Amino acid sequence: MEQRHAAYSVIDNKGSIAEYFQISEGLGFHGFLRDRLGTITVIDAPGASSTYITAMNNGRAMTGVYFFPGDLSNTHGFVRAPDGSITTFDPPNAISTTSQSINFQGQIAGYFTDSGGVRHGFARDTDGTITQLYAPGATGTVPAAIGADGKIAGTAFSETSAAPFRLNEHG
Repeated sequence: MEQRHAAYSVIDNKGSIAEYFQISEGLGFHGFLRDRLGTITVIDAPGASSTYITAMNNGRAMTGVYFFPGDLSNTHGFVRAPDGSITTFDPPNAISTTSQSINFQGQIAGYFTDSGGVRHGFARDTDGTITQLYAPGATGTVPAAIGADGKIAGTAFSETSAAPFRLNEHG
């Protein structure tokens, strides 16, 4: 099969890479893991028409986004455990979910958009609990990274500007 598009944007400390590829124009994208020996594992969220890996930790847990067939404007989040099992999730009131980062413990930081178009930050614990995050004074919160200590960094938006923020664990 001809590979039409591939991107490599995530690498762990053992040399494994993860991202997505497309085989044919007009068909969906698929996530993949390529280990340091060259073995490739295709990763698709259940029922997805497209799957994108956005982050991977050094234990090979991954997070990303996926689309349902016929709904290419709204993404949903997922986490893939090192054993290959996939759990999908969306925070309450989410129209679209974007997972941005996963730390070694498996905690995820990201953001979701509500029906009013407002972006809200979230942290997802390993037990599936989702906590909304709000940067002080912001009208929109977009986490970009979660550290091993649970601290979250990203961008806070107001009516007129954007600024970096850092929150202690889950707010």
